[in-house]
Amino acid sequence: MSINIDYEIDDSKVTDLLEKAIDKKITDKFSDDGFLDKVKSVVNQQVAQQVQKMFTEFNVDDIIDDRVDTILNNQYPAIQNKTKQVQLTLMEDTVVNENEFVTKSLNVMGDAVVNDLIVRGRVNTDNRSWSELSEVIKQKTIKAVETELTSTITESVLTTVSEKGVDVDKIHTNGVDLISNTELGNTITHSSLERVGALEKLTVVGPTTLTDTVTVTNGRVGINTERPNMALDIWDGEVEITLGKRKQDTGYIGLGRKGTLEIGSSSTAITIDDEGKTKINELMIGRNNIAWSNEVPGFEGKKGDIVFNMNPTTSNAIGWQCLGKFKWRPFN
Repeated sequence: MSINIDYEIDDSKVTDLLEKAIDKKITDKFSDDGFLDKVKSVVNQQVAQQVQKMFTEFNVDDIIDDRVDTILNNQYPAIQNKTKQVQLTLMEDTVVNENEFVTKSLNVMGDAVVNDLIVRGRVNTDNRSWSELSEVIKQKTIKAVETELTSTITESVLTTVSEKGVDVDKIHTNGVDLISNTELGNTITHSSLERVGALEKLTVVGPTTLTDTVTVTNGRVGINTERPNMALDIWDGEVEITLGKRKQDTGYIGLGRKGTLEIGSSSTAITIDDEGKTKINELMIGRNNIAWSNEVPGFEGKKGDIVFNMNPTTSNAIGWQCLGKFKWRPFN
């Protein structure tokens, strides 16, 4: 048995249901990362195939070159590109010209740093920079020439003076005479003369030392000493002989230190020992000689000469007096 059910279906509702179901299905698919990756892969493959096909059919390099030339010629007719290498590099703060730069005119508003400057043609001298440059060059040239000339002239003068000598009456510096005729200027206060001729007059102010032997200072003369104790102080080894003023109206000649002083001529001497005792080998008072002997003198004497007995006793004479020639008389 069959049953026929006849009812009407609303097409709009069916369409709406289908659209919603399709939208949901699409939304679910595009929310699936795996599905999206498959779609991207398929798209990339198709694009790559189409691009490869296009590159195979057309010469892309020629098309790009033609397009660049067309753009440059249309938009920048003043630029002619005839290079196959990089000639100009543009950076944020710098523009680098890779090779030689040729221009009819160059105007630099700021500073220009040039390693080597070569100028072919004329240089404009009507400007401050040229004036400054020329002044610097002039001063350096003058100084170099002065230095060279001074050196050359000096060497020439020194050579001439060395070979032929020099004959001048006056030599002065800064208006002050150094040599005038036969006199040295009084402004010369220091020198290192090692030898001079005969001096007619010599005035020395201050201490003076002669060949490390004679010292003159404060009115005193020291020989072999720089600190004389009296007017004349002579050192010979360990012996100090001094001469000068002992006290008011009293002079002194003797030793400055303990020792024995001998005063004599040849081998005959007067000896003063360190205790002040004086020994006289031969003594003359006035015109008469005074001597000593152990016996009556047997030599010729002068009238009045006295010889003392060196061995007196109660029974013999104290000495003898000469009566003339070989005559002697005892005296007590």
